[in-house]
Amino acid sequence: MLLFFAALPARTQAPITYNGKLDGRLHIDPRSPKIRAWDQVTANDGTKLGISVKSGDRIFKGTFELTDDFPELADSPFGYMAAVVQSADGTDALYADLNRDGRFEENERFQFQPVYIGYPGYKAMKSHVGLELPLTSGPYRSSPIEVALFKPGAQVFWPVASNQMPLMYSADYFVEGSAQLPDRLLLMRFAYDFKQNAIDLEHGAEWADVNGDGKIDLTTGSPEILTFRNHSFLFRVGKLVLSTKTVDPATNTFVLRSVPPAEYSGIDLLVGSTLPDFAYTDLGGMTHHLSEIKAKVLLLDFWATWCHGCVADLPSKLEFYQKFHDRGFEILGMNGDRAAMLAPENPYKSPQELLDKMHIAWPEARFDHELFDNKLHINNWPTLVLIDADRKILSTGQDELPLHGESLGKTLETLLPVR
Repeated sequence: MLLFFAALPARTQAPITYNGKLDGRLHIDPRSPKIRAWDQVTANDGTKLGISVKSGDRIFKGTFELTDDFPELADSPFGYMAAVVQSADGTDALYADLNRDGRFEENERFQFQPVYIGYPGYKAMKSHVGLELPLTSGPYRSSPIEVALFKPGAQVFWPVASNQMPLMYSADYFVEGSAQLPDRLLLMRFAYDFKQNAIDLEHGAEWADVNGDGKIDLTTGSPEILTFRNHSFLFRVGKLVLSTKTVDPATNTFVLRSVPPAEYSGIDLLVGSTLPDFAYTDLGGMTHHLSEIKAKVLLLDFWATWCHGCVADLPSKLEFYQKFHDRGFEILGMNGDRAAMLAPENPYKSPQELLDKMHIAWPEARFDHELFDNKLHINNWPTLVLIDADRKILSTGQDELPLHGESLGKTLETLLPVR
């Protein structure tokens, strides 16, 4: 007797959700501040604005803007008129029109304090001050802001006129909270969008404490920086692969959901792991594979013409390329110039123009959104990754094998000594 069984559809496991709670306030993201040059105004202008002016004071007026609008406007929903007063006795004060009445009150004056070691860019900064800006819309009543002044003569990346003052202030913000997973709490951060008064889960940045140490690792190649992952920001925590389902600042809640592990396509740049082979397209349009490059030591250099630090580092890379190439050293440039970033202020019409000018001839990959953003999760410029002949990651420049500037030469001398 023959028995026939109808094929039953495979049962798919429903996603598991994990509820999270936000801490109910905005936090400053210190990695990407705005740098602006404010124009000097007269003492008479300062007096009209409510500033107590003393002999020898220099007054510089500008605007804080919590969104990405440019130019900054004090009458925009998130704009605040402000001024910096440099006194003859060497002290500096910040005035911020918190109530937006067009004048500065005495309680809107804040004294600058010296920066401390560890403050973002502290070697170039002279002083800083923190305050809260009141908000008139959205789920939060106020937003923190940090303002810092540069030391005299510090490099600001563009010329500043004698009647201007360069300064740096907070530009990006996030909300923070934790969700209970089966074995531990998971710390999460989500970039906050002032224009929408919400979290943009499609384009905004996210961070996750995947290793469970209670903080977010912001070093190059960290799997805890989820920025630019456009596949619903998939990330791995132990055996779980998760994505964010919802974030609601109005109720201070968020929800994570489980994802089948097979859907995770990210490549985590961790020292000791093996970098899988990948295809890339060179600047001339030809397709190649990483495995085709035969070298004892290969440096993946994620750079762009709009990245000042990247361009400044090219001469030393060229020097060490010429010195160590015969010993087995190679560089694969991973160029991040998206078309929108090449105009109008960029001095180079193409990355090839800069490479030709510097007589750089090592292999070069052009920008690939899927590879750079979705797979490798490149979020810092420059990012440097050093691998061996078996594609094992030796360094990302954050450990005992430094890769930036003159340190690259010492690292290569260690790995490729003269025989």
